[in-house]
Amino acid sequence: MIWGAFQCLSAIAVNGLFLLLTRVGLGAFEAPFMPSASKLTASWLPPRERGRGITLIDSGAPFGSAVGGLLVASLIAFFSSWRIAFFLIGVLTIVAGIVVYLYARDKPHEHKSMGKKELDFIDEQKRLAGEVQTQSTNMVLSKKTLVAMVIGRIGWAMVFFGLVTWGPSYLANGRGMNLQAMGYATFIIFLCGAIGEVVSGYLVDMLQRVLPRNVACKLLFGISGAMALVCLLALPFISDSSMAVIVLAVGVFFHLWGGLYWIIPAMLSPENKIGLVGGIMNFAGTSSGIFVPIIVGFLVDMTGGYTAALYFFAGCAFAYLLGSLCINFGSSSPKTTG
Repeated sequence: MIWGAFQCLSAIAVNGLFLLLTRVGLGAFEAPFMPSASKLTASWLPPRERGRGITLIDSGAPFGSAVGGLLVASLIAFFSSWRIAFFLIGVLTIVAGIVVYLYARDKPHEHKSMGKKELDFIDEQKRLAGEVQTQSTNMVLSKKTLVAMVIGRIGWAMVFFGLVTWGPSYLANGRGMNLQAMGYATFIIFLCGAIGEVVSGYLVDMLQRVLPRNVACKLLFGISGAMALVCLLALPFISDSSMAVIVLAVGVFFHLWGGLYWIIPAMLSPENKIGLVGGIMNFAGTSSGIFVPIIVGFLVDMTGGYTAALYFFAGCAFAYLLGSLCINFGSSSPKTTG
């Protein structure tokens, strides 16, 4: 709700400083969302369903990038005012926040619609998976696993935020697309990302039933990082704009499998530390997202093109791949060592 309020405030910005402060507010109140979602899914869902749950939630980001641009552009065209468009989006967000606040609960037993049978099922699944309540102040992640997680998340986030901020510019200036073509291309690319993230959730839940958890997770992260890396390395050698969009869409489809990072806090942390681990991971990713537009802008300005920026993204994808493969995801049941 506060996030929506800052969105509404941006509509009445009277100068650049006011608008900048509203952007800071948006970032500050967006940050707790996914750590909270990770803790929420750990409380509500049995371990074998958390991959689907968390990726469905996180897929809202790429889906919003796909649909939001078209929606906002349509509102601006209809009202001939970006201020009205921003205000309406903010109001819609506040309404959605109120609905969630009234309906959602932190714990299953706090929700009046939950029956004893459902509560017993969730508790039984956690027990079978070896999860126990703990008030230990010691994190279950080893330093090696924590560092690997942070490196992997930074690499992933720099590619994602880089494509969100510079992708449209690359399509317009690097590929010569007009505004309409760029809009549709951006829609296709990030829609593929949203679909890919949801697919990864189903895959991780399915694979963990037949493979050790460490193998299943590293397999999916390995495919994700490798495919993103290959697609980014291939782009400078592709001359056709339509083929470039296809390659980008494929790369983003697999790159968004990185949304599975949000199962890690619940997977490797006691319940009272899930939010902390998620916060550390989110801080690493979003902090890197602050710098990537500046770095890419410098590379584009210095070289006069996007090839160096694409190779920079490829390097970030490699960091994502390497970091992910160095994480110890443990056995099929949560362990107390990382």
